[in-house]
Amino acid sequence: MKVSLYFALKYFFSKKEKSVINIMNMIAVIVISFSTASLFIVLSAFSGLKTFGLSFTNKFDPDYRIKPRSEKKLILSNEQLSKINLIPSVIESSPVLENKVVLSFKGKTMMAVLRGVGQNYSKIVQIDSLLISGSWFNAGYSEVTIGSSISRILNLGVYDYSDLLKITVPRKSNKTTINFDPFKSETALVAGIYSSIDNMSRFYIFSDLDFARKIFQKKNDEFDFIDLKVKGSPDIEDLADEIFKLLDTPVNIESRKELNSAVYKMMNTENIILYFVFSLIVIISLFSLFGSIIIMYLDKKREFFIFHAIGIVPKQIWQIFFFLGCCISWVGSLLGFIMGFIIIIIQKNFPFIYVPSTSLAYPVEIQFENCLAVLLTVFILGCTTSLVATAGIRKKAYLYLN
Repeated sequence: MKVSLYFALKYFFSKKEKSVINIMNMIAVIVISFSTASLFIVLSAFSGLKTFGLSFTNKFDPDYRIKPRSEKKLILSNEQLSKINLIPSVIESSPVLENKVVLSFKGKTMMAVLRGVGQNYSKIVQIDSLLISGSWFNAGYSEVTIGSSISRILNLGVYDYSDLLKITVPRKSNKTTINFDPFKSETALVAGIYSSIDNMSRFYIFSDLDFARKIFQKKNDEFDFIDLKVKGSPDIEDLADEIFKLLDTPVNIESRKELNSAVYKMMNTENIILYFVFSLIVIISLFSLFGSIIIMYLDKKREFFIFHAIGIVPKQIWQIFFFLGCCISWVGSLLGFIMGFIIIIIQKNFPFIYVPSTSLAYPVEIQFENCLAVLLTVFILGCTTSLVATAGIRKKAYLYLN
């Protein structure tokens, strides 16, 4: 094996090789390098875009959410709610009321979701950091914070006293049918406008819990769910057991990832598709390696007698060509990885590509998983290509020498 490796390296770096073989080897290295770099750049760019997109979700959704297991609502007293904050891993909690509403402003109407939250809700999620105008609503007042899409559709601004935002919901059933109004309406002043890239988040409006309770006609102990901010990453089963002991009510605990399972699945699917598409480009680039090995075999076939005379058997001749093919793929993959790594570092620190029609630098992120996936992919595919290209060399060398 040492002899075959020695001859492979000497054969690869020999200056006496014919120019055609050298050119073919260099073309194979260059093609593999560019395909490897493209694979790494695309995966890093998608990771950056994924992190950038999820950063808005992280600001909009809590760490964990307590939901009723079988009933449609949670029935909890103030004492039970206060006990949740006594759990060591819980930093802050807030009961929430949420339902669909109809918004009306100066003859324009649209559907939205009203979420009534507690006074400490801004400590649980970072929704106030998404504000682009105005401020977070004031507790105890008929004020709301709306999404930028709602503001654009209704042509509604902050503290617009020319007219108030009208919020309408179906009224609960009443035994008295005379002069019964099927809808209940309340007016509110817009205190702030937030912006988010999540389409669902854009159509949420936030209000004080008492205002939501009034418009939804809920009792003081009725809630739809409870949002939590926790320390670190506690075990979800242990957290659920502690909450069940305190509330004595069967509940489900959902993490932020579970709340946005559709978004995570979509992004993971897109990531896998991108990986396979650009892996196919790597496979196509390895055809140059296949051709390079075949040309080297045809050129060196006449020298097999020299190899045989110095004691190299057909198996070692195959090892020479196989190792040489692996060397070409390894060198190309390492050069491509280094080239892609440098481009990502430059984009991250000195951006030169921006999101179209914005001044926002295209987000990129270097992740260990991407580095490992790229190198292993090219290494394995390169070795497989070398194995396929040299599959018949051992037998042909044996027949040729005999």
